Amino acid sequence: MFGREQRVLTGGTPLSGSGNQMDAPVSGYQVDLGIFQGPLDLLLRLIEKEELDITRIALARVTDQYLAYVARMARRDPAELSAFIVVAVKLLWIKAQALLPQPPRSVPEEEDEGEMLIRQLQEYRRYKEAARQLHVWLEEGRQEFGRLAPPLVPPQPVVIDGATQEALIQALRRRLEELGEQDRALPLPVVRQVTLAEQARRIHALLREQERVPFQALLQAAPTREEVVVTLWAVLELFKRGWVLFEQEELFGPIFLSRRSDTAPEWDQRDAWWAELEELG
Repeated sequence: MFGREQRVLTGGTPLSGSGNQMDAPVSGYQVDLGIFQGPLDLLLRLIEKEELDITRIALARVTDQYLAYVARMARRDPAELSAFIVVAVKLLWIKAQALLPQPPRSVPEEEDEGEMLIRQLQEYRRYKEAARQLHVWLEEGRQEFGRLAPPLVPPQPVVIDGATQEALIQALRRRLEELGEQDRALPLPVVRQVTLAEQARRIHALLREQERVPFQALLQAAPTREEVVVTLWAVLELFKRGWVLFEQEELFGPIFLSRRSDTAPEWDQRDAWWAELEELG
C-alpha cells in the first residue's frame, strides 16, 4: 500500500510550496474508503480535528478513485487537478510523519513541517468557507460593498478665457428676470426687431471707444428678452472668431468684454464676416 502512495509523492508538488493551488476546490469528488465516505473537504476536516486517524486511511485508494473520477470528466479543469495533487501530497506527508520515527529537532523554534501542513489545510478550509459564504450572498442578492476609494472630486467649471460659463449664465438670468418684471408692467408689448449683425457692430463700436465694456452693461442696454438673446449671441460670435476676450478679476466679480490687441488692426478688414452675420440674423 505504501509503495502506491510513494508514487503520488514523487509526482506531486514540492512540499515547500506556498499552497496557493489549493484555492481551487475539488468539487464533485467523493471519497469511499470504508471507514469514511464523503467529500475530500470533509476528510481533511476530520484529520485536522484529529477525529480520524490518518494511519488508517489508504491514500492509494484515494488516488485511484480520483483518477477514475477524472477519466469520467467531460472537461478537465487544470486548477481542480492541481488542487487535488497538492492536498494528496500533504495528506501523504502527514501520514509519513505519523508512521516514521522522528529525528531530533535541531532548531526547537522551527515550525514542525507536519504542523505547517495542518495550518495550510486550515487555511484551505477558511478559503472554502469564505467562497461558500460569498456564493450565498450572491444568491441572496447582497451585491453591495463598502466604498474603498475616496469620493470623486466634482468636475471644475469650464473657463472661457477668464470667465466661467456659470458666471455668464447668471448674468443672463438676472437680466431676463428683470425684463420679466418690466414686461408685466407694460400695457402693450412693443415689438422691435434687432439683428445679429446690428448688435455685433454696436459692440464693435463700443470697443473701439473703450478698452473694455462690462458684460452686464451690454445686457442692461437690451430692453427686451429678444435683444438680450441676440446680444449674447453676438458676443459669443465675436469670441468664437477671436476678436474679444472675457475677463473676470475675482470670483463672483463683474465680467468685462475686452478687445484683443493682436487682432485689433484687422477689425475693419473683415467685410466678408460682416456679410455672413447679415445672413445669420
